[in-house]
Amino acid sequence: MSKRIRYMVQAAVIILAATIACGEKAGDALSSENNAGRTSVKWHGYGEALEIAKKQGKPMFIFFYTDWCIYCKKMDQEVFSDRDVIAYMNSNYINVRVNPENEKGRMMIMGKETSAAYLMSMTGANGFPSLMFWDKKQQPVTTMPGYIERKVFLPMLKFIDTECYRQNASLDDYIDGKVKCEKGK
Repeated sequence: MSKRIRYMVQAAVIILAATIACGEKAGDALSSENNAGRTSVKWHGYGEALEIAKKQGKPMFIFFYTDWCIYCKKMDQEVFSDRDVIAYMNSNYINVRVNPENEKGRMMIMGKETSAAYLMSMTGANGFPSLMFWDKKQQPVTTMPGYIERKVFLPMLKFIDTECYRQNASLDDYIDGKVKCEKGK
């Protein structure tokens, strides 16, 4: 009887390992199903997102989170669930969600093979959540640490998407309406 239990446990471990290994693909499929009605942010795996961003000429948004992070969950509940945020992110960005503590795979970043944890540390991000924005040429623009309220996050998305930062405008001036920026100008 104990051999049988041992084999069952080994089989369960193998199935669990296979499930984790396929997690990114399964997560992408689930994300696509959930986004049919655009009621949630469409998240991609990093490799897929990079490909799509290049083809569509869109900037990327990368959300670094962990399962234990209270403010990461708060971002999910209060920011990433907002209809205006969802609509803007899905229309104007290619969105990536990365848990550096669980990501075991390697990814190509600016011609180098690296891990999600290393990508996060390269940018100086050292806490959760951390939000990274990349421009349309897949070059890092900025990394923002911590929880960001919806009333700041949505204008921040627009500020970066319109490349207002290239005009040496501040985000505060943009939010206060002192600076106007339009896409492609």
